[in-house]
Amino acid sequence: MNLPESVIEEVTRRVYREYPAVAGCSPKIRTHDRGNGVSSYTLSYRGFVEVEGGIKMPVSVNVSLDTFGKVVKITSSK
Repeated sequence: MNLPESVIEEVTRRVYREYPAVAGCSPKIRTHDRGNGVSSYTLSYRGFVEVEGGIKMPVSVNVSLDTFGKVVKITSSK
């Protein structure tokens, strides 16, 4: 089962809203086969945020989705 484009767009809008440092970045999509035709997904976003002194620090946001495209967990780097 492939993840519908509408789900990817909805999750991406949420990530951009909550994590502006990755706004405009396209997600890398990974599928995890759980057996018996069941899959889960991870959408990974990578961006940069400028910190004190003009240094750019990498930021990553990973979104775990269940088989139906429902967000299970969102994690981010600091």
